[in-house]
Amino acid sequence: MKTRGTASRADDQITSYSSKGPTLLDHVVKPDIVAPGNRVVSAKLNRDSPMESQYPQNEVHDHYFILSGTSMAAPMVSGAVALMLQKDLH
Repeated sequence: MKTRGTASRADDQITSYSSKGPTLLDHVVKPDIVAPGNRVVSAKLNRDSPMESQYPQNEVHDHYFILSGTSMAAPMVSGAVALMLQKDLH
C-alpha cells in the first residue's frame, strides 16, 4: 500500500503491483491484509550496486535506500500473520 507519508489511514491506497480481487475461483475480494511497501527506507547491501547508480535520488544518507514492491511489504505481513497465529493458539 501507499501511505502517502502520513500517519492517517484515510489517504492510503493499494498499489498497482498489489494482488487485488475479486479472485476468479471464489470471487472473494482481496487483499485480506495490507502493509506498507511503497517507498520504504531499507538498509543498503553495498555501495556499488547497480540500483544505486540507476536511482541515486533514492539514496538516504550513506547506509539506506528507498525501495518499493511486494518484497518490502512481505516482512510486515509475515509479522502480522505470526501475531494472528499466536493469538489463535492461546
